[in-house]
Amino acid sequence: LDLMKVHTAFGPKSRFIDVGSGLGKPNLHVAQDPGVEFSYGIEMEHVRWMLGMSNLNMVLQRAEKKPSENILHRCMFEHGDITYAKYFDPFTHVYMFDIGFP
Repeated sequence: LDLMKVHTAFGPKSRFIDVGSGLGKPNLHVAQDPGVEFSYGIEMEHVRWMLGMSNLNMVLQRAEKKPSENILHRCMFEHGDITYAKYFDPFTHVYMFDIGFP
């Protein structure tokens, strides 16, 4: 993710997708730093998707309890199959298998 910031103009105006988002860690991370416009994760395996949703729920609970921490949470996780997608629009940055590219 740090390399995406350095080499691909990855920043607050970016729209991020993680294909095979699993537990959602990259999605939650980029929602904070660099604070992307939108972070979307898609995961096929139901158990991994549920764990990602649990992580998102914990972030949302923390944001509610600690508003002074300014926790950003522009994230969404979907249980689905990316092979049904015809294109990656409106995403500006795609992340999968620990590799990111514009």
